[in-house]
Amino acid sequence: MPTGIYKRTEKNTPTCFKRGHKKNKGIPRSEETKNKISIATRGRPSPLKGRPSPLKNIPRSIETKEKISKRNKGKPGWNKGKHHSKEQLEKISGKNSVLWKGGEKLRIGRASAKRRSLGHSFINEPFEDSEGHHLDKDYVLHIPKDIHRSISHNLITGKNMDLINVKALKWIINYLKEDTGDE
Repeated sequence: MPTGIYKRTEKNTPTCFKRGHKKNKGIPRSEETKNKISIATRGRPSPLKGRPSPLKNIPRSIETKEKISKRNKGKPGWNKGKHHSKEQLEKISGKNSVLWKGGEKLRIGRASAKRRSLGHSFINEPFEDSEGHHLDKDYVLHIPKDIHRSISHNLITGKNMDLINVKALKWIINYLKEDTGDE
């Protein structure tokens, strides 16, 4: 018998090594064989464990999406008719809840939490089609919506705040001049 390394080719590769082979598919097995296979594979993790689902993120055509939609129409949701047990309800509500802190439920949302830390000292009264613009963390100036949205800005990061503040202050100076009749 010759020695050495041989490359596997289509000719000398057994079918059981080919990806997606179906050599033993459809062969009836006895109960004894089924039990042996069951015992041998117990405790082993699934071959797909740790891998993403092969069906996930597959781009589907509009026709396929419509077929899936039609097939699922009229079927109840996966959780319809299911209820939490009393123990589960106790875990997720009240003081055991993740959202519970000091007698009040926490709001979910970073943006609203950041806005709460800002002051609300109004320089002028709100008017129709106006938005409140924070000149800094304490003072709010009501300016027309189109001016406020003309420059993208962020008070927390400081992005474009100098530009929008100059524009807002120019507007309020012109507004006050027109209001008092000074030129």
